[in-house]
Amino acid sequence: MTKKVLLLLAITATVAISNDTRAQCSFTPTVTPSNLILCPNSQDTIWTQSYDSYQWYKGGAVVPGATNQYYIADAFMDAGNYFKVEVTQGGCTEMSDSVMVDGWAFLPPFVMNGGSFNIGPNGETLLCPSDSFFFVLMQPYTSSIQWSVNGQPIPGADNDTLYITQSGSYTVAGAPAVCPNWVQPVGVFLDVTVTTPAVPVISQMGNTLVIAPATLDSIQWFLNGVAIPGANAVGYTPAASGNYTVTAKDGFCSTASTPFNFTLTGVNTPAFEAGLTISPNPATDLITVAAGAAFKLQLIDQTGRLVLTAPKQSVSSTISLNSLVPGLYYLRIEHEGGLLVKPVVKN
Repeated sequence: MTKKVLLLLAITATVAISNDTRAQCSFTPTVTPSNLILCPNSQDTIWTQSYDSYQWYKGGAVVPGATNQYYIADAFMDAGNYFKVEVTQGGCTEMSDSVMVDGWAFLPPFVMNGGSFNIGPNGETLLCPSDSFFFVLMQPYTSSIQWSVNGQPIPGADNDTLYITQSGSYTVAGAPAVCPNWVQPVGVFLDVTVTTPAVPVISQMGNTLVIAPATLDSIQWFLNGVAIPGANAVGYTPAASGNYTVTAKDGFCSTASTPFNFTLTGVNTPAFEAGLTISPNPATDLITVAAGAAFKLQLIDQTGRLVLTAPKQSVSSTISLNSLVPGLYYLRIEHEGGLLVKPVVKN
């Protein structure tokens, strides 16, 4: 029993002496930087002071071959782990405190939009000339920004916001400010179409004003800047002289004509109009115009183009619409007392 106790005491004393030897090194190794945060897909270095030998540890385990004064940490392999280094100097060995090697993690970049715009049938963005539309690359991607259109970088487009003025397929790449070299593309193309709407052009046919093209809708005539109630057709017969303008829509976009200065040169005779008949209306082929006095007859389409003319002045005239496409037309009836314009429909 006495021998066993003495042996235990000897072993204890030996361990204590060994621990005391390590603790009595005249140096204390440290690892710098102590707060390394790696950007994605990057590497950086942690260091210790100069000693005779080194062994690095990761998560408490020896890193094979890591026996330099420094250790190159990789974002993919090492981020999220604790590192320390064991060093030896003059036969004395000491271990540093552990430091964390961390890594930045970011959500994928994305773009938001704003302003006034329309959405086309295929999900594309449709802009009218008067629209104001922009893209914004959202945070934290505020550095190394480059916008592109149709695969080509846009010179000077290096801010988070891009105002759109032309059609194209847009995309952007950028990086977080803390990792300016980690440039990431949005990964999608943002298609924008800036439309050029047709502008109504006013022309005069006698005492009638018409606009072209006839495909415009939501038409509104104005006299001296004031909307004329009920004046919503392609043609309009003014009752007064002045500056006439038209607003209309071409698809999604509103558009407006330039002013047209109109001077009234004839006066419609109420008695002539009272005796005027147009039948049948609508018509599929023949249409007859009759009045109590002689007149000259012309037929114009919605664009203001002359499509038919009666052969001579008469109190009754029959014309054939057979060769015309269905739609709205205007009879221009000129008589001694003035001019009348009447709509007719070809079925």
